[in-house]
Amino acid sequence: MGKKRKNKLYSQAATGASVTPASADAGSKQGTHARSYPPRNVRDSAIARIRNKKPSNRSGLEWWQLGEYQVINGLLDKDEAQIISGEECLLEGALLDKPYPACLIDLGWIHLERGSIVQAKKYFLDATKADAYSRDAWAFLGITEIATNNRDRAINAFQTAVSLLGENPHESDIETLNLLQASPEIPAALKTRTKISKFSLDEIFQFNLADQAKAIRLMIDQALDTELPREQVKELLDLLCHIEYSGLSSLNRTIDACTESIEYLDTTFTPHLYMGLAYKKLGKRVLSLEAYRRCIEKNPACELAFTNIADLLLEGGRPREAYNYLHAFRNSGAPITSGNFYNNLGNAIADLGMAIRDELDCREKALELDPKNPKTILNYVVSLLTNGDVIKAKGLMFKHKKKIVSSLGSESILIHENLIEAMIMITDPFGLMVMYDELLPILGSRDAAVFLVKAWEIREAFKEDGFGEEDPSKCYRYPDFINELGIKCGNAGHHQYSLKCWQELQTFPGYENASWNIPVSLDAMGLHEEALEALKHASGLCTRKNTITANLLSKSDPQHALEFYIKALSEDETFLMPIENGFALAKRQNRRDLYGEFLKALNQISDSDEKTILSSQIKYDQGFHDEACSLWESILIRGDDFIDIKQLRSEIREASADLTLIGERVGDEIYKGLANLYLSMSQYEKLSALIEAISQWDIDLDGDWRIITSIALSMQGRTQEAIETVLGMNDQPPPRLAKSFALLSSDDLDAAMAELSQLDEFEGDINGYSFPLCLPSAFKPSLASLYCLNNESIEQASEHARHAIGLDPSSYWVTDIYIKVLDASCGLASASDYLLNLHRNAPGNIRLLRRLIMSLAHESRIAECKEVIQNLEEAYGQFYISQVDDLFQLVEILSRRQDERALPVPLPEWTCHLDTQGKKYLEGIVEIQGSTNNCASYSLLVSRFSEYLLRQYFFLPLASLVDPSECVTWKWAQNASSYLLDRTQRQPTLGDIISLIKTMAYSGNQSNPYIRMLRDAAYQLPIDFRQMFSYDFVSRLCQLRDYRNCVMHAGDPSADDLEFVKLFVFGGDQLGRGEFVSCLLAAD
Repeated sequence: MGKKRKNKLYSQAATGASVTPASADAGSKQGTHARSYPPRNVRDSAIARIRNKKPSNRSGLEWWQLGEYQVINGLLDKDEAQIISGEECLLEGALLDKPYPACLIDLGWIHLERGSIVQAKKYFLDATKADAYSRDAWAFLGITEIATNNRDRAINAFQTAVSLLGENPHESDIETLNLLQASPEIPAALKTRTKISKFSLDEIFQFNLADQAKAIRLMIDQALDTELPREQVKELLDLLCHIEYSGLSSLNRTIDACTESIEYLDTTFTPHLYMGLAYKKLGKRVLSLEAYRRCIEKNPACELAFTNIADLLLEGGRPREAYNYLHAFRNSGAPITSGNFYNNLGNAIADLGMAIRDELDCREKALELDPKNPKTILNYVVSLLTNGDVIKAKGLMFKHKKKIVSSLGSESILIHENLIEAMIMITDPFGLMVMYDELLPILGSRDAAVFLVKAWEIREAFKEDGFGEEDPSKCYRYPDFINELGIKCGNAGHHQYSLKCWQELQTFPGYENASWNIPVSLDAMGLHEEALEALKHASGLCTRKNTITANLLSKSDPQHALEFYIKALSEDETFLMPIENGFALAKRQNRRDLYGEFLKALNQISDSDEKTILSSQIKYDQGFHDEACSLWESILIRGDDFIDIKQLRSEIREASADLTLIGERVGDEIYKGLANLYLSMSQYEKLSALIEAISQWDIDLDGDWRIITSIALSMQGRTQEAIETVLGMNDQPPPRLAKSFALLSSDDLDAAMAELSQLDEFEGDINGYSFPLCLPSAFKPSLASLYCLNNESIEQASEHARHAIGLDPSSYWVTDIYIKVLDASCGLASASDYLLNLHRNAPGNIRLLRRLIMSLAHESRIAECKEVIQNLEEAYGQFYISQVDDLFQLVEILSRRQDERALPVPLPEWTCHLDTQGKKYLEGIVEIQGSTNNCASYSLLVSRFSEYLLRQYFFLPLASLVDPSECVTWKWAQNASSYLLDRTQRQPTLGDIISLIKTMAYSGNQSNPYIRMLRDAAYQLPIDFRQMFSYDFVSRLCQLRDYRNCVMHAGDPSADDLEFVKLFVFGGDQLGRGEFVSCLLAAD
């Protein structure tokens, strides 16, 4: 930052002027002397020197230096002990026979900083008496007069301060004086300015970088305390970003400073630029790329950001995007001053196979702007070799040899010299291709590819030489050579040459199927429309034609592409790509019904780590969380430690040379998947260990890990930490969802809903983002269902919950909300068909499976229960059945009770008046009670029997006595009254009937004609209604209803609830006539 810029920044950010010490005997010129603070080493040296002098021999200046330098060091280091020690020394200088003015001034500063305005004012006043020509003494006295509301004295003080500096007064003094004189009262804006900046920026930039950062931090804290305009504070925060990065002592501190600046006020490009630089040095490519993109949004003329974006994109194998960024910047007319810009542009042109003349032009400009950069020189050499200009390349190497060796070492120059010699010596194309294979591990694909380019250019030599049987190693047919060359060019990223190979190869008889590779190469070059056109003309036998077609269509016609992936599973050769890509596309389109097809195809693939990883991903999305977790851990954990992702990638590459999986074979998605599983299973210790391990690896971690951490904190009740974790992230769905979940976890539903108000703009592609709890599109309707439930809008809650679980039936979080809404709406009995469909899409979701079986069993759809369990066992094994073994027993018992050939079960005498269905219910209770301690199954049968008894002996007899024409819909018992009005409606559940009884029993409703009519009809039934309509009995009925809801939706009831129901219904464990049975069967 230039000196002029620093002064401007300081004049805006500081209140008053810097504390400027002057010599006591400077006479009439004293007010013009600037008190300054030297760098740390000079201050420390002065402190040590003065301490060695006897106190009685120290001058006023020395007392000031000894005291003030300690105060400065203490302020920067946040060391109160140093500040106190320095204050004591300043006090000694103030108590001299002739008080040293600077000591008085800085004692006043200390007291003013502590809020002791009266004491500060006394010291500043004494300083004006000790040195009437001290501008600082008068200006600081004026500040204390403002603070004590003495306008006239403040004006006098600032008039004196201005006059002492003649033609060069401090701008802040003039501004303050003008504000005071323009108003009869002290302006409110001045009353907040009670802080005096300790340093000027010129002084700060003389410090070492560590002290610079500390001093700027001190200025920021003071600026925030005095409520300076946000733009001025923002300048200081941006300056701190620059200083922290320049120090390079801690790149993480740089990132923290940038984050603070962005969160305070996101109006400048500076913090985004330094954040990008810091992340780039840390190897965090994704985060660096994000930061640079935000930088150029703020400043489209930032050449460094464009250059580094291109650098990162080229490293990631995305030359087309890199070229587009650089090309756009060059066409913008902004000045280009960096050789790196043209070097990256040349690399992008080379990777895209564009005109070699353009590539060489970029190399020349890069060398002109940065003639000392050895990498630029070596890239120029490779470009010259690609162009066949071997002599010029050799001359360039010779000219800059010493420079390259001193910078990169002798090995780099040796490799390129050998490269040049090989280009001169090898004249046959096959030899060039062999040389490529040998140098590939040393040079990398980009530089070694010059041999492939040369082989293509002299390919005719292969045909002319006509290698024969005397040399078996070269007994290659020309078309086979072109085929091999095309494959190698494609693997090296030289798709333009690969395309040329396929175009020539398809012209040979028997090689027509090379035409299928033409659209693949065109697509790899970013020419998607041309690729689709070429696909129409592909011919010949191709064992991967469906996969190729699907890959090309996936961008423009995903639905059609998915059909081809499904065809590929049965028609193409067996390999991973169609399964992996097809599953990914089905996931994006939420076609969960196809997951089973991909899993079935995967079983035909030979065992490998890649197969296990893909299998675990599919099973995870099917809801098989336990098995997915086990599979992932078998790959990712070695001993007690998580395997480094780079080691895993290396092992997979060595195990399989299948290059059909383009790009990185393994990303950190599998680690995220395991982290998500740990979240869903509440295994926070394992999650913490995984995150800790990954943070130590040399890989680029994206924001997903912050989201995962935030969710984990919310689940553990650490809401504030969860919100702070996602602060400063891009305004995208995942951070908003994470913050909303944190607010939900703190029971602030209104704030949680408000946080999602801006998500509509992402509606079309929200599922393109990842979120640990569920599919992103399922979060908002899930939250909306809870919100409606909280506001007793049950019907709307049900709609939202059904929509959410339809989107993501494998999410346990969404499932729990759906079940909660079912509980509140008593809707499980009518949800069987919907649950059955959900189960097909997420067969591994045990919570859904339990609800499904309970629902089907409740509706006596026993055959379907058995079919579900049988299909599950056949497809996924006994392991899954064991998780619902209690319900399996229930289904077996109910199945036997439906069999007319089943032997009768002894029943109590009072059951003789029950009909056949009632006895079957009771037989099931007796059988399961005698065969197992299965609480859930027993509870389900009891709740079914209770519902049957209440319906058969109260509700249906009541309905038969009521004329439908006299009935109306009663909102407090809507389902039951709807059936009375229209007998074609679904018969009401236990909860519906109890709601009707509660309504009829309530004394406040007895004047209502409709309720009076129902009561009159009820009194004709052989039931003791004095008991049934009593407060105690109705309360116990409500408790029975809650028990039934618990059984159907929440799982096993508590021991106390179970004992209550046994006593209320059966009078205990022996199936006697409890209060409930006695009331309904009173006549018997």
